[in-house]
Amino acid sequence: MAGGRVRTAGWLAVAAVVALATAAAHAPAWQGVFVYDDVTEIGDNPGLRTLWPPWVPMFTGGTLPHRPLPYYTFALNVAAGGLDTRGFHAVNLAIHLANGGLLAWLTATLLARLAGRQRRQIDWQLATATAAVWLVHPLAGFCVDYLYQRMELLAATAVLAALACFLKACESPRPSGWLAGSIVASSLGMCCKENAVVAPAVVLLVDWLVVSRDAARPWMSLVMSVSRRPRYYAALFLTPLLAVVLVLLQQSRYAELGQPPVGPVGYLLNQPLIVIDYLRLAVWPDGLCLDRYRLPETRPWLLAAGMALVAAALVTASVSVRRLPSIALAILLFLGLLAPTSSLIPVYALMADQRMYLPLAVLVAAVVAAAGQGLTRLAGRWLAVGTGVAVIVCLAAVTWQRAGLFQSRLAIWQDVTVKASANPRGWQTYGLELLAAGRPADAIAAVDRSLSLKPDEPLTLTLRAHLLVMLDRPAEAVTTCKRLFTLDPPLPAGSGSVHPRHGIRYAILAAALAAGPRSSATDQQIEPLIARAEQIDGRSP
Repeated sequence: MAGGRVRTAGWLAVAAVVALATAAAHAPAWQGVFVYDDVTEIGDNPGLRTLWPPWVPMFTGGTLPHRPLPYYTFALNVAAGGLDTRGFHAVNLAIHLANGGLLAWLTATLLARLAGRQRRQIDWQLATATAAVWLVHPLAGFCVDYLYQRMELLAATAVLAALACFLKACESPRPSGWLAGSIVASSLGMCCKENAVVAPAVVLLVDWLVVSRDAARPWMSLVMSVSRRPRYYAALFLTPLLAVVLVLLQQSRYAELGQPPVGPVGYLLNQPLIVIDYLRLAVWPDGLCLDRYRLPETRPWLLAAGMALVAAALVTASVSVRRLPSIALAILLFLGLLAPTSSLIPVYALMADQRMYLPLAVLVAAVVAAAGQGLTRLAGRWLAVGTGVAVIVCLAAVTWQRAGLFQSRLAIWQDVTVKASANPRGWQTYGLELLAAGRPADAIAAVDRSLSLKPDEPLTLTLRAHLLVMLDRPAEAVTTCKRLFTLDPPLPAGSGSVHPRHGIRYAILAAALAAGPRSSATDQQIEPLIARAEQIDGRSP
């Protein structure tokens, strides 16, 4: 009895140390500001100022799709502490730590089941090491420090909870409550982010390869998994319909789906190369970026090589089903968790660091389990522990350095221009932040760099015209404004759907004309422009 209490106290102490290390790694971000989508979806979102009726905060925001559950948690943050970013960081960190706890329990349970035994101390040691590495890893930490990505954290919570409830049902004499909890968790995930649609498949994979596995007839185990719990799986696989409904209700907000750089086939052919990049970032997390920009690869031989590697991984998984189910499970879970964003559905961003949040957990679990057991057998327990501690310290240091960038929008966008120098949006936003910092001359250099990468981009040209007026270069500003109206002409005066940005352009043109020599513009030319700007601005929401 006393020994059990000592062991429990020891594990609690280890958990506390891991939690403190994770909090310390993210500490610099707590002094940060809202960045990128944080600004429009949290800072400038009027719907978050109320908690009732709940659909107001759930379905109010900027131009991005509304994810009901994360948005409501943002509203709770605002109600508790206003727009103080420390409160938002505290909640994100708490969710991340809870996910680490779920990951530790799932890892220990799956290791024991794969070995055909009850959980034992070595399983918990490997599980704790897995959670610790994942919690401090900078690739996972990106979703903690970038506040808007709380939706990624909560979607991962839902997937992990759905699987944990299923495994608890398998151990319980009264499984119905746990199975119901699994269905509820999956349903809530659909209200967090669309990539939670993989939750039913994750549960089925674990059931097939671990819980219901028949070594003599491994492929028949898949059928048996479903036939043993038909009503549960019917309900579980209906939960993604909720995500489908939410997407259909907000089709116009999914701008990324409307401007992909390539079609479905080209997108699919590029994804194996991107998965390889994800693996590189997991092993060597150098080059993490808030707004990653990647042009599609077109070289046939390279695309073919990427597809061949993925095919080899799938063949390895297929061959491993009978004798090495742990390998099959790791490969299929990793690729399955990436499937919503790394398959046939093309989106604007070919690659984004936050997409690796939950797939990274699978990769870390596989590597830690293999390396931990191997080092322990070859060199002893203490060398394995020392290696693990060294890896955790190094990863935490990188996360700490990365978290510091979130203290300033200028710093984070300067980092984007270094890490993704071919990203026109990165240079444009860096120019905006330089302007906000009172450095218009540096800002126009950044804007011109953006236009060199993506010429004739209307929003970037608008910013350039504004900067030219500020820099007392009215003739160039007039030329830029005229070019703007050629590229993106405003609708007729009687239209009720004139975009407010056209009003901004009229105002800039008026200011540019007024700043020039009086011989180049008359009051009769300028006053209608100002009136038109005011008219359009009055229609803007």
